Amino acid sequence: MQLTFFFFSIIFLKEKIENVTPKRTNMPKKSNVKKRKLAFTHTKIGGQPLSTRVAFNYSTQNQSCTSSTSQAINDNQCLGSDTPAALEIPVDLASGCENTSTNRKMRQITAWQLLRPKLRKAYFETVVPTSDICCTCGDNTTEPVVCMDCTSRKVLCVQCALNSHRVNLQFHNMLQLKDGIRVKLNFCKELIATDHECDSHYLKSMTIFDSKGCMHSCQVTFCRCSSEMENLVRIGFWPSSAVDPICALSIHLLNWISYCVLETQSSVKSICQSLKWIHRMPEKDATYMYRTLMNETLEEFRHFSFMVSSLNSEASCLDDGTSCPACPKTEGDAFISLDANFGLVRKKNAGQSLEPPKHSSRYFLDQDESDAFVNSYLDNEVPKDGSEECSNFQAINTIRAKNKIANLDCKGVFGSACRHGIPKLFVSMRHGERNLGHNMKP
Repeated sequence: MQLTFFFFSIIFLKEKIENVTPKRTNMPKKSNVKKRKLAFTHTKIGGQPLSTRVAFNYSTQNQSCTSSTSQAINDNQCLGSDTPAALEIPVDLASGCENTSTNRKMRQITAWQLLRPKLRKAYFETVVPTSDICCTCGDNTTEPVVCMDCTSRKVLCVQCALNSHRVNLQFHNMLQLKDGIRVKLNFCKELIATDHECDSHYLKSMTIFDSKGCMHSCQVTFCRCSSEMENLVRIGFWPSSAVDPICALSIHLLNWISYCVLETQSSVKSICQSLKWIHRMPEKDATYMYRTLMNETLEEFRHFSFMVSSLNSEASCLDDGTSCPACPKTEGDAFISLDANFGLVRKKNAGQSLEPPKHSSRYFLDQDESDAFVNSYLDNEVPKDGSEECSNFQAINTIRAKNKIANLDCKGVFGSACRHGIPKLFVSMRHGERNLGHNMKP
């Protein structure tokens, strides 16, 4: 019975639609419509347009009123007004297709295909010494050296390579040709971490990671006029420890790692593995770099970078760069958005920081104060009316809530942001969704 009623309802609606919708009797058949590509053209003489041609959508073949555009312009029969008809402009399909993105891409691919063998040949000529004569002293050498970081790629003997790279270019990647095999030229690298002459100079063996992430063993010259950590920062390296460091990393390398962590959401482990593959480092060197970075070295450098960029610690009148410059500071209305994210949880076994927050309460409110504020409200039993109204909330179900948050230290984050997308303040929530109802104080 229901199917019969549904069937007749469809027939009734179809008849109603056909009666209401006007029939398009004057439209040509689909097969009689011929589409044409037209363009806009403007001809100007003395700054004034002489004629203007606009695009024409389509024309029919069988109807006499639109069989010719020139005829329509002359007698103006089809338009029925003083509006001039559009002129058709023939388009050269061959020239029009040359500007398509597909053809441009095909030309690029063809150009790269023709260039590939030449690029390989040019690369092989620079990585393999093509001569046995040193470009500096002119002597013949059986084991020529080529520096991969120098743009000239000169062929050098071992002594000339060491003399030219020992002072300021000691971290360049120099390759030596021995018995037809390219090997890395290792030599004792030296760093001078002092800028004055005194009687308290001493040498110390350290592991250095340069700006590209390569690992080197160096002899560093220190003086006792200042600490080793300060001397390393003066020459562009960050110490791995606050006391007696045995390793140092380039500040440029740490900046690059910090931006990779923030922008690409990459882990420090994956970044170290990427550097291992780029420089063909042994696994133990990549592991050593990772452990050094995770030993509070990277976090301390990021805090140092923030303090240097904001200069707030040097002058209290300066802004720390975290406030919105467009929002009103003293007068006016500020639009603030508030929302919570219960997916940003923190497990109890995630560890605990042994020092106070580096940024104090710049973004996150003090946890003890927020806990005391929440506990000041009554936490009575949820009324039945409230549970019926909020039946979709998982927090109302006590059993499910306990099972899900038993191992969580932080159940979510409640935050605020201005209308310009600048974050304002956040607070970590100890509890999940709760229906306080009438227990909320005014």
